[in-house]
Amino acid sequence: MFIAAAAIVAVACTPTQEQETKPEDNLNITSTTFVIPFSGGTQDIVFKTNADWTITSDKDFVTFDRASGSAGTITVTMTVAENLSFEPRTADVTVKSGDKQTVFKVQQAAVAGVETSIVYNVSEAAQDIEIEVLSNVAYIVEVDGNCPWLTVAQTKAEPSPGVIKIHVAANTSLGPRTGGFSIGNDNFRQNYEVIQSAAWTPTVSASATYISNSQKPYDSVNYFPTHMQQYVIDLETEDGAAIELVINKDGFTYNEETYAYEGEYFDATVLPEGEYEIDATGQYADNTFSIKTANGKEAYYTRIELEGREIAVVDGQIGVVATDEGYAITAALIDAVGNQYNYSYEGAISIENEFFGNMADPSWKNTYDTYFTTKANGWSIYFYLPYTGGDRDLNYVSFTFYTAAGEVNLNEFPVGTFTYGEASEDADIAYKNGKILANPGLMTYVYTSFYNDSRSVNVTDGGTLTISKNDDGTYNFVWNGKVQAYSWNDDYSEQIFGEEEAVSIDIDVAVGKSADNTVHPTPDGDAVFETLEGPAGEMYVGYWYGSHIGSTKVEDTETMNPAVTTEEGIEVPCNVFSIGSNSYFNGAWSGFFSVVSDAAWTYEKNFNNRFCNTPVNNGTYTFGEVAKIGALIPLKAGNASRCYVQNTYTGTIYYPISGSITISTGKISVDLTCKATEAGLVGRADSPETVKFTGSTGWNCQYHQDWSAINRVRTLSILSPVQ
Repeated sequence: MFIAAAAIVAVACTPTQEQETKPEDNLNITSTTFVIPFSGGTQDIVFKTNADWTITSDKDFVTFDRASGSAGTITVTMTVAENLSFEPRTADVTVKSGDKQTVFKVQQAAVAGVETSIVYNVSEAAQDIEIEVLSNVAYIVEVDGNCPWLTVAQTKAEPSPGVIKIHVAANTSLGPRTGGFSIGNDNFRQNYEVIQSAAWTPTVSASATYISNSQKPYDSVNYFPTHMQQYVIDLETEDGAAIELVINKDGFTYNEETYAYEGEYFDATVLPEGEYEIDATGQYADNTFSIKTANGKEAYYTRIELEGREIAVVDGQIGVVATDEGYAITAALIDAVGNQYNYSYEGAISIENEFFGNMADPSWKNTYDTYFTTKANGWSIYFYLPYTGGDRDLNYVSFTFYTAAGEVNLNEFPVGTFTYGEASEDADIAYKNGKILANPGLMTYVYTSFYNDSRSVNVTDGGTLTISKNDDGTYNFVWNGKVQAYSWNDDYSEQIFGEEEAVSIDIDVAVGKSADNTVHPTPDGDAVFETLEGPAGEMYVGYWYGSHIGSTKVEDTETMNPAVTTEEGIEVPCNVFSIGSNSYFNGAWSGFFSVVSDAAWTYEKNFNNRFCNTPVNNGTYTFGEVAKIGALIPLKAGNASRCYVQNTYTGTIYYPISGSITISTGKISVDLTCKATEAGLVGRADSPETVKFTGSTGWNCQYHQDWSAINRVRTLSILSPVQ
């Protein structure tokens, strides 16, 4: 800015002959006042001098482009800084030339308006923003019209100093919000932007999956599968944190009087609204959310993945509300040490129905092409189908079919067309897994059930099943058949059949690799157990009967002994276990054993109330017909024995008649002599009556079901099937 000002002139006199050679210094200022606006600016000062000169200011807001020089016509640029105060100010500028000097004034006006201190960010809590104000003019405070959460709590009178207070209401919404206000008048205005954070960390993306009861949860009271509805909600924050929420809604429950499941299926295309509390009992109750249980069986559970690590969730609350835009979701999650993490989402959510896909669990057998076998390879698969809301939607399907004999690749599921029919039997082969002659392309078993239908269903015509593999690795299943639903009359003495109806599916399913469930042709005879193979590996889920065992007499099976009785007639507290393996010793034998341990073992339920992690007591258990501590006994439940060794190929069952088993940590040793019943050897002319089982293998018996309080234990006896 250029400001007009008075000129500065320096005048020198011409010396006479009588004067000295050096002229007298002289300096005159024609105008001694400069008036500068509050915004400041620059001013050129021009003067003449016959001597060296300097220019200075007594205030630092006035500066010069040069401060001194020699004689001549001089131009100095003076700069006056902006006055940010509310008071006018002055400065003295001094020009010296030789022994002469002139002092002039610089006068600068004060700013006209207000001075403010700006606040930009506030927390989600209710609070006041305090702004210091100094003014010498009138002003007003205005809040933006679309910000009802900002209000003027306090103002002040002009022109005195004071404080303005703007009240910010608590932010209860799911995300941060922005508002504004201003302070000023017609000549001056300062605008403010207020950004208030939320109590919830907003997530930027969301998706959901309906899996119903894919995780096979069990009710911890009656041990029946809980057909609840389960949804998985996946959220992600802007900085990459991943949150997985697993919510539960009421599903089917088992009615022991009607022998049927009762309940309602939810629409898999929408998320159910509600407040979801922690599932502290592991019963998958209505309006709960699931967390990781002690046995770690859940593939889906509520968790947080933050900076590459998983944070275990042990408490909290999840809210789901439907909105016009989609859903509003809140998740207040608490970890094991009490830290709370709050997340939110607002917007549309795509829900994928993977109920059937997560249940695809194919299993198959390679029975080899030998004269012992079926001359074919048997396969089976089952999976659940998505629910679309129809009255006759298929819920579950299962198929058993056959392909050509010979070695197969267990990493590949077979493709082809299979027609329903009945396999013929070979009268000369009575082996459990070697008696059916099944032709390639034959389908011998079909089972299905419906949503929203508690009735049982007969498959009257299995029709045809065509399996093909898609480019993405999934398999396409096309099935057409006929079924007939039926129910029972009031006293369950007669079946009531419905009309035959056609059913079909055409669906793509992700089929995972099955374990090698091969059945090896193994003749009956002595065996040394060295390995344990099969679906369960070295882990077995057994049964604990507490002290509930039966009498040695058949007629006394209704009388339950609370403890074993010694020869002296003294009752001794004990624990009875039925342990065994659906896996295969040496890939050929399965074994189940009933042992009586002392009372030192304590059943402690784990999180989901169904199993415990306590191992069976170590020790040697010797076979005997009398139930006593340390005994291996022929425990029976009705007609089912809980103490035997079975050839998984021939089907022959051998019952212990002498010997023992020894259980140590992670290991079982067998030294048993076993005998088959006369009826059990019919058709097995080459099978010996008595066999010897010895050897040791790895085996963990540590998950035991609590059956001590279930009525069926009252049918137990310790009668041996072999006399």
